[in-house]
Amino acid sequence: MSFMSFQGRIGRGTWWLVGLVQFLLVAGAIAYVAAVDAAEDPRTGWQGPVFFVIVLSTAWVGLCANIKRYHDRGKSGFWVLICLVPFIGPIWAFIELGFLPGVDADNRFGPSPDAGSGMRPAGSPVAHDTASIPSTSKLAKLDDAYFREYAANKAAAAKMTAAAKPSAAMRDRRPARAAFGRRG
Repeated sequence: MSFMSFQGRIGRGTWWLVGLVQFLLVAGAIAYVAAVDAAEDPRTGWQGPVFFVIVLSTAWVGLCANIKRYHDRGKSGFWVLICLVPFIGPIWAFIELGFLPGVDADNRFGPSPDAGSGMRPAGSPVAHDTASIPSTSKLAKLDDAYFREYAANKAAAAKMTAAAKPSAAMRDRRPARAAFGRRG
């Protein structure tokens, strides 16, 4: 697996690992440059170009990892541009890439990253249990049962309300109330 290309897919665990390695490399480069700058004359600074190369290479690997992660989610790599939306874009990308699962089956971007991990043989069909299919999941069944019960209770309450309303004959026997604002 090449972390320098945009082709293919990676899972959440690999994406988090790439992010951790990126963080450690950049933090180490910052610490090193700060230590060398404090010890040497700043005019002899070769640290700037080295730091620039480290940051640029980790940024490229991070971009590739984000695009591959979007591929795993079944989306185009152009979704990385959502990070350009102020405030909401990076939060959206972080949640989607770091926490939401990818597509289980092979998609147009390649085979599932789980195919080679022993979780399922490569090329085998994905076996779904009913809990993983959204339309028949346990939550959907719970929601369906809840809404059926809610509709039944609502219908029963409507019948009780209709039965409790006085008939036209009962309304005629009641004393008339004064109209609003008039005294009678």
